[in-house]
Amino acid sequence: MNNIITVRVYFEHGEKIKGLTFRQRLFHGGFAHYMLKAAKKDGIKQAICFPVTSGYLSHQTRIHVENTESISFRHPQCIELTDEEDKIKSFIDAYKDHFTDTDVFIVKNEIVLKFQKTDRKEKL
Repeated sequence: MNNIITVRVYFEHGEKIKGLTFRQRLFHGGFAHYMLKAAKKDGIKQAICFPVTSGYLSHQTRIHVENTESISFRHPQCIELTDEEDKIKSFIDAYKDHFTDTDVFIVKNEIVLKFQKTDRKEKL
């Protein structure tokens, strides 16, 4: 039985990280970077932050488009976490205070195809 799931967390670019000291708030890398580091620390198999060029979240009324000069604090972002169901659920429970202002979608993977990595060196 396949128990691998994928979780997508959608949030605004300016999402605040709860529980940081004043100094940490000054120098942190943003919510996406914080959650990627937390996933790595907790041993989540795969974590990806997708670049979003345009879009809107469920509570927003207008479409936000990425600007190369500056990114709006309301611009949507997405992090995808993939691992076993129990591990993902324990991660979400551990960081549930950080997910209060986000949209979390759990996708149960029906089929997982894993291909063998090939040796990319060409034989002469």
